[in-house]
Amino acid sequence: KSSILPLGREAKNLLDDTLPLQWVSSITYLGVKITANVHGYMSLNLLPLVNRLKQKTSAWKNLPLSLLVILYFLHHSPMWIPKSFFQSIDSIIGSFLWSPQSPRISIKILQEPWGQGSLALPDWQKYYLAGQMVFARRWLIADSGDSATVVEAAHLGSYESLKLALYRGSKSCLPLTDSMKSTIKAWEVTTTLRSPSYSGVTPSAPLWMNPKFPHLFSFPDPMT
Repeated sequence: KSSILPLGREAKNLLDDTLPLQWVSSITYLGVKITANVHGYMSLNLLPLVNRLKQKTSAWKNLPLSLLVILYFLHHSPMWIPKSFFQSIDSIIGSFLWSPQSPRISIKILQEPWGQGSLALPDWQKYYLAGQMVFARRWLIADSGDSATVVEAAHLGSYESLKLALYRGSKSCLPLTDSMKSTIKAWEVTTTLRSPSYSGVTPSAPLWMNPKFPHLFSFPDPMT
């Protein structure tokens, strides 16, 4: 089962058919084809790799794996998507990247920006939070041109109440719908990501119907 690969002219002169070994022009070691001529490395290894990659990517083109499709479903989710969902996606991507070996680099590190020497892989939870912040911005600027914002403001009684709902939090006693709770929860998580010490209390935070100030619950809300 052993083979001999002669390297250089002197080695070729030592060819002896009487030896119980097989003289070969190339060998494969750990998946890499090696020849006496180093210039054959590209034709034997790199070019076939490119061809296999072309075949794989051609097959992927027919699969519904568009980033925009995933973002569309995340952006329009009417419910809060838990962190465990995004962890499952990260696990699938990690298995795809490292298969069949165990991951050597954390997926969170691979999601870091290019400027930090990483691969900038999609951080799906942050994409989701960014999509929810679109709705939060409409609340803050009282976007009367957005029909959903108009309906939500009418549901709470005013645009001001809708804006302040972000600061009252998802656990307030306001009559929030599931989609509104999702936006507020995303607002809370996003502000925490931006500033880990964020407590939710800002100059814009309302005093009335705010779970952070339970001792004021008995006072009437001047906005109503």
